[in-house]
Amino acid sequence: MSKCGDCKYFVEDNTCQLVEGEIKEADTCDLFQVGEPKSNININPIYDKAEVNYRHAKLSSCDMPHYHGTIENPDIEFLDNYKGLEGSFIKKFLISDKFNINKWRVTWESILLDVKGFIGQPLVLTPARDHPSVKNQESFKVGEIIDVIIDEMNHTVYQVSHITKPGIAELIHKKKIRFGSPTVVVYSEATREIRNRGTASEEHVLHRFKPGHDALVAEPAYGKEVDKIKAICDGTGLGCAMKLSQVDASVKEGALGDSTISQLTIVGFVRKTLNKKFKPETLKAIVESAQNSNSKDSCISRKIKIITDEDPSKPHDQIIAMAYSYCEKSGSLEGALGGDVVDKILGEKQRIRDEMKVIQAVEVLQDKLAKYHS
Repeated sequence: MSKCGDCKYFVEDNTCQLVEGEIKEADTCDLFQVGEPKSNININPIYDKAEVNYRHAKLSSCDMPHYHGTIENPDIEFLDNYKGLEGSFIKKFLISDKFNINKWRVTWESILLDVKGFIGQPLVLTPARDHPSVKNQESFKVGEIIDVIIDEMNHTVYQVSHITKPGIAELIHKKKIRFGSPTVVVYSEATREIRNRGTASEEHVLHRFKPGHDALVAEPAYGKEVDKIKAICDGTGLGCAMKLSQVDASVKEGALGDSTISQLTIVGFVRKTLNKKFKPETLKAIVESAQNSNSKDSCISRKIKIITDEDPSKPHDQIIAMAYSYCEKSGSLEGALGGDVVDKILGEKQRIRDEMKVIQAVEVLQDKLAKYHS
């Protein structure tokens, strides 16, 4: 098993040569390479944890308080999670940074740091359709979470589970099972904020968390319009990986057909491409120009204005990447795929083509904005 403590980039003071922040020996990420850890060296990390799919070690106990959905109780790595699997796979809502009916929420920052830890955790179903304790969750396992998809635009996370218990997929097909709710464990008391303590309006905000399980329940904590199964796919893991990656919030729940068309969220990929090609001052100028433009002929320009108005503190590369991901469906990773999809998405030529689409789209935007302001 790959662990940060066995990686050549690990530094013995719980830091990393490549990844920012505190790094624990038991955790792992997509940059793992076997080697001897270093000590007493200067580091200059270039990645944040979300970019490298930093994952915490699996929970082994339930010593900390935890929160239920109900009160009573890089592409190769992505495809590796699906390889060799067959059967039924579901995609459903997992978590967001909004308060749920039980008056707790996790922050978006904690989601970016911790949500990948749901990978490998169980999908559970109890006879009462509620939550088991984290300590006993394996006893009610009907599937395993094999992927999480972060939607930066809507501050929402979806998960993909492989159904492992016979009969469960049939119930989902028949819509006798439709909803779910996550359980998370408090990371530490120092990362839990309690507002209006002791009153009827008491609320808990978690600034870090440990993923527990996702439960198939009767009454989801985030509401039936939100926390539901979006799609079910029957087939091979790789085949369903491609189909389920095309399902977003606009797709109605149900079985997944080949004709499904949707946005593939590639914000991280686009940001890296932008920073390869454009200087920071150029990206800043694009955002500022879009803000001051009334041009209606560019979806990206309009979306830049909306995103900036919502959160002016966002980095310029992230603003443009989010706008591109929202608008340029034909320019996303899925757009040019055809034939042997798996080979192409892993291929260097496809990566270069996708980068060129991003660059061309931004250059076209620059030209439009320049003409508008001239």
